[in-house]
Amino acid sequence: MKFCEKLKLLREERNMNQVEFAKLLGTSKQVISRYERGDNTPKITTVAHYADVLGVSLEYFVNGEMDAENKADNKISLRDKELTEGERMMLDLFRGIPDDKKEMAIEMIRAALGTKK
Repeated sequence: MKFCEKLKLLREERNMNQVEFAKLLGTSKQVISRYERGDNTPKITTVAHYADVLGVSLEYFVNGEMDAENKADNKISLRDKELTEGERMMLDLFRGIPDDKKEMAIEMIRAALGTKK
């Protein structure tokens, strides 16, 4: 899958139009439109920024398919799932936790729910 296809897929998964998506990425609708059509290709630094904002790896855009990457990293694909606003907020908060503290956060949530691994 090409960069243009991956970018459009990520936008559609978020149920966003090009204007909303451009705002999220800090660019214009026209730029997103050109990228999605394959008319232009961004610099690698721009791709890295987009990957960071969208919560995917740079490798997703540059190399592999999302499904293969997700399986390799033990991640689930959100392609067919729609997140609620609360779920999106929790995901954003979790992504902001330093990697060395994420397991502790998971354990705290499990304790609050009264569940185990």
